[in-house]
Amino acid sequence: MDILNKEEITFKDLEQIIYEIVCKEAREFTAALLDNIDGQLHQDRDKKMYRDKGYRQTTIKTVYIEIEYSRQVSAAKTEEGKNASLFLLDKELGVDQTAGKRRKESARHGDKSRDDI
Repeated sequence: MDILNKEEITFKDLEQIIYEIVCKEAREFTAALLDNIDGQLHQDRDKKMYRDKGYRQTTIKTVYIEIEYSRQVSAAKTEEGKNASLFLLDKELGVDQTAGKRRKESARHGDKSRDDI
């Protein structure tokens, strides 16, 4: 990214460079923040209620691009007594598992309203 050696630079070039830098920083910050929150939730969980099942890699779509990160999986019993896997991070942040499908659907159709991002 050596913009000073480029003979002609346009405002659009500058805008694109700045956008890429900001998005990269936002992705890294968001991934680190999610990792920290997930780690704290995992540490503070009721260990008798939520058993540790390791990590699972996932991707989340944001306004600044997709972010890959790992999150803790916990095992718990449902009200019916069945075993279920859950992500305490999703539960804490109110992430609806079906929302991801709606976001992908909206992105395919070009809808970028805040509710879908």
